[in-house]
Amino acid sequence: MNESLVAIVVGSSTLLIAALMVIGHCIREHRRRHLTQRLKHVCWWDTSRSRR
Repeated sequence: MNESLVAIVVGSSTLLIAALMVIGHCIREHRRRHLTQRLKHVCWWDTSRSRR
């Protein structure tokens, strides 16, 4: 009985961690896509060079 309980707890925690990692990955991809879209509209080359 104890072994099956430990297996359930370990399996559940593993699935929870995997779900959190997938959510984090989706958020990062959405943010990257959003920033890429913003770069298309802004002339970033002129703003990124240092002025002399």
